[in-house]
Amino acid sequence: MTAKINANATAKSLITWVWAPNIEQGGSAVGSYWSSGGNTVSNVNMVGLDGYYASTGTTWANRFQTSYNDVKTASGNKPFMVSETGIPPGDSNATSQEADLISGAKSVGAKNVDYFDSGSYVMTSAMQTAWLSDVK
Repeated sequence: MTAKINANATAKSLITWVWAPNIEQGGSAVGSYWSSGGNTVSNVNMVGLDGYYASTGTTWANRFQTSYNDVKTASGNKPFMVSETGIPPGDSNATSQEADLISGAKSVGAKNVDYFDSGSYVMTSAMQTAWLSDVK
Protein backbone atom coordinates (compact mmCIF):
# COMPACT_ATOMS: atom_id res chain seq x y z
CA MET A 1 0.00 0.00 0.00
CA THR A 2 1.34 3.42 -0.85
CA ALA A 3 0.30 6.54 1.00
CA LYS A 4 0.68 9.92 -0.64
CA ILE A 5 0.51 12.95 1.58
CA ASN A 6 0.43 16.55 0.48
CA ALA A 7 2.51 18.36 3.06
CA ASN A 8 4.59 21.47 3.13
CA ALA A 9 8.38 21.25 3.40
CA THR A 10 8.38 21.83 7.16
CA ALA A 11 5.93 19.01 7.83
CA LYS A 12 7.84 16.64 5.56
CA SER A 13 11.07 17.34 7.45
CA LEU A 14 9.41 16.22 10.70
CA ILE A 15 8.30 12.84 9.35
CA THR A 16 10.46 9.74 8.99
CA TRP A 17 9.00 7.29 6.50
CA VAL A 18 9.93 3.68 7.25
CA TRP A 19 9.43 0.72 4.95
CA ALA A 20 9.07 -2.23 7.34
CA PRO A 21 7.97 -5.51 5.76
CA ASN A 22 7.58 -8.71 7.74
CA ILE A 23 10.56 -11.01 7.63
CA GLU A 24 10.52 -13.36 4.68
CA GLN A 25 9.97 -16.91 5.65
CA GLY A 26 11.48 -18.52 2.59
CA GLY A 27 10.09 -16.00 0.08
CA SER A 28 11.36 -13.18 -2.06
CA ALA A 29 8.73 -10.53 -1.38
CA VAL A 30 11.25 -7.77 -0.72
CA GLY A 31 12.69 -7.56 -4.21
CA SER A 32 9.36 -8.00 -5.96
CA TYR A 33 7.76 -5.21 -3.90
CA TRP A 34 10.13 -2.58 -5.26
CA SER A 35 9.72 -3.79 -8.84
CA SER A 36 5.90 -3.78 -8.72
CA GLY A 37 5.18 -0.28 -10.00
CA GLY A 38 5.19 3.07 -8.23
CA ASN A 39 6.93 1.87 -5.11
CA THR A 40 10.46 3.22 -4.98
CA VAL A 41 12.99 3.24 -2.20
CA SER A 42 13.41 6.98 -2.71
CA ASN A 43 10.01 7.43 -1.02
CA VAL A 44 11.29 6.29 2.39
CA ASN A 45 13.91 7.56 4.84
CA MET A 46 14.62 4.28 6.59
CA VAL A 47 14.02 0.55 6.21
CA GLY A 48 13.14 -2.02 8.84
CA LEU A 49 11.93 -5.53 9.45
CA ASP A 50 9.13 -6.90 11.61
CA GLY A 51 9.95 -10.35 12.96
CA TYR A 52 9.55 -12.37 16.13
CA TYR A 53 11.62 -15.10 17.68
CA ALA A 54 9.31 -18.10 17.38
CA SER A 55 10.90 -20.81 19.54
CA THR A 56 13.95 -21.69 21.61
CA GLY A 57 15.90 -22.43 18.42
CA THR A 58 15.37 -18.99 16.89
CA THR A 59 18.45 -16.83 16.31
CA TRP A 60 19.23 -13.64 14.40
CA ALA A 61 20.96 -15.78 11.79
CA ASN A 62 17.97 -18.04 11.09
CA ARG A 63 15.22 -15.45 11.57
CA PHE A 64 16.43 -12.06 10.33
CA GLN A 65 19.68 -12.36 8.38
CA THR A 66 18.33 -13.45 4.97
CA SER A 67 15.56 -10.85 5.08
CA TYR A 68 18.05 -8.20 6.18
CA ASN A 69 20.29 -9.05 3.21
CA ASP A 70 17.32 -8.71 0.84
CA VAL A 71 16.16 -5.42 2.38
CA LYS A 72 19.67 -4.00 2.20
CA THR A 73 20.04 -5.06 -1.45
CA ALA A 74 16.70 -3.46 -2.33
CA SER A 75 17.25 -0.26 -0.36
CA GLY A 76 20.91 0.52 -0.80
CA ASN A 77 22.32 2.61 2.01
CA LYS A 78 19.11 3.54 3.80
CA PRO A 79 19.39 3.37 7.60
CA PHE A 80 18.05 0.09 9.03
CA MET A 81 15.99 -0.74 12.14
CA VAL A 82 14.23 -3.72 13.66
CA SER A 83 10.79 -2.16 13.56
CA GLU A 84 8.88 -4.76 15.57
CA THR A 85 10.07 -7.82 17.45
CA GLY A 86 9.58 -9.96 20.53
CA ILE A 87 10.74 -13.15 22.22
CA PRO A 88 8.42 -15.56 24.05
CA PRO A 89 9.38 -15.12 27.73
CA GLY A 90 8.60 -18.78 28.35
CA ASP A 91 11.50 -19.88 26.16
CA SER A 92 14.11 -21.52 28.38
CA ASN A 93 16.81 -19.41 26.72
CA ALA A 94 14.84 -16.16 26.30
CA THR A 95 17.57 -14.07 27.96
CA SER A 96 20.28 -15.42 25.66
CA GLN A 97 17.94 -14.92 22.69
CA GLU A 98 17.53 -11.31 23.74
CA ALA A 99 21.32 -10.92 23.72
CA ASP A 100 21.44 -12.60 20.28
CA LEU A 101 18.77 -10.21 18.94
CA ILE A 102 20.68 -7.12 20.11
CA SER A 103 24.01 -8.52 18.93
CA GLY A 104 22.56 -9.34 15.49
CA ALA A 105 20.95 -5.91 15.17
CA LYS A 106 24.22 -4.23 16.16
CA SER A 107 26.17 -6.38 13.69
CA VAL A 108 24.21 -4.92 10.77
CA GLY A 109 24.29 -1.36 12.10
CA ALA A 110 20.64 -1.14 13.16
CA LYS A 111 19.76 2.34 14.37
CA ASN A 112 16.86 1.14 16.51
CA VAL A 113 15.17 -2.01 17.86
CA ASP A 114 11.48 -1.73 18.77
CA TYR A 115 10.49 -4.51 21.16
CA PHE A 116 6.78 -5.36 21.34
CA ASP A 117 6.52 -5.75 25.12
CA SER A 118 2.94 -6.97 25.25
CA GLY A 119 0.80 -10.10 25.17
CA SER A 120 2.86 -13.19 24.44
CA TYR A 121 6.10 -11.18 24.39
CA VAL A 122 6.13 -9.41 27.77
CA MET A 123 9.70 -9.40 29.03
CA THR A 124 10.56 -11.13 32.27
CA SER A 125 12.59 -9.13 34.80
CA ALA A 126 15.71 -11.09 33.74
CA MET A 127 15.06 -10.15 30.11
CA GLN A 128 14.57 -6.49 31.07
CA THR A 129 17.86 -6.45 32.98
CA ALA A 130 19.70 -8.09 30.06
CA TRP A 131 18.08 -5.67 27.59
CA LEU A 132 19.27 -2.62 29.53
CA SER A 133 22.76 -4.06 29.68
CA ASP A 134 22.89 -5.16 26.04
CA VAL A 135 21.62 -1.97 24.40
CA LYS A 136 24.38 0.21 25.86
